[in-house]
Amino acid sequence: MRISTSTYYSAALAGIQEQQARIARLSQQVAENKAYLSPKDAPLSANRAMDLSSSIAQRKQYLSNQDKAELSLKFESVQLSELNDTLGSALSVLMSSSSGQDQNLRDQAAIQLSHFYKMAKDIGNARDAQGNYIFAGHETATKPFAHSAIYPGSLPVSANATTYSGDFGVRNLAVEFGREVQSNDTLEDVFITQDLLGTMDYAAAALQDPSASAAAVDNAVAAAVSAINAAQDALQGIETRVAGRVLEISDLRGSTRTLLSTEEGTLAGLTEVDTAAAIIELQMRQTNLEASQRTYALVSGLSLFNFIS
Repeated sequence: MRISTSTYYSAALAGIQEQQARIARLSQQVAENKAYLSPKDAPLSANRAMDLSSSIAQRKQYLSNQDKAELSLKFESVQLSELNDTLGSALSVLMSSSSGQDQNLRDQAAIQLSHFYKMAKDIGNARDAQGNYIFAGHETATKPFAHSAIYPGSLPVSANATTYSGDFGVRNLAVEFGREVQSNDTLEDVFITQDLLGTMDYAAAALQDPSASAAAVDNAVAAAVSAINAAQDALQGIETRVAGRVLEISDLRGSTRTLLSTEEGTLAGLTEVDTAAAIIELQMRQTNLEASQRTYALVSGLSLFNFIS
């Protein structure tokens, strides 16, 4: 079979150029740590990698949301605990107060009770680091609880009512695929059902008013005791729910991180080049290329080819 010089040169040169292109491409893959340089090189892997990238981004957002929710709930938990302690202290004062006491003792009790009243109101109107009122529902820019104190004025016919200017909305954060966690609560059940602030303030005013009848003083104290007991019951329910959500987030974070790590590993397997294997292949291709180049140079220099047409 007759071989033309041009045919040999074309075939041999094409082979060498293909080897050079493969080496250049493989070198680029190693340099960029990519299993493939364009989606068309590995369409199935590219599609899978795209899905994994989307899932990984979503899981990272879930982890961020978990942190945000946990931070909000832990801050709320601190406020709830402080409120519970405050109410417990106020209850102790009330339980040892009555109309039969010396007026000096009643005045001291009134001062203490007024202090705890202010603390309770401040907690109800607590704000986070961004200045948002945490117990106002969706109305985070509005101070939720307002009450005009009677103490230390004279005892009126009845207590001033507490008003609530927030709403009853709750904020839910997505913490995993198909799962949300409530990140806030309102204290309307604690403050407004039994008018906690109004009864505490009224009791303080009654205790410090020497002209108030014994019945008025004792009734005011009893009403405040009842209101605090009811508030603490409601508060305990909220604290339990908040603690449950914090625990849920803590448990969920571990599984989210595990899934994220698994997906990142899978994505790396699809998109990152096997460096050791790639270097070995590069060396083999480089060796083959050098051999092809030497053969081409040697054969093309043979005198026989000078006479083949």
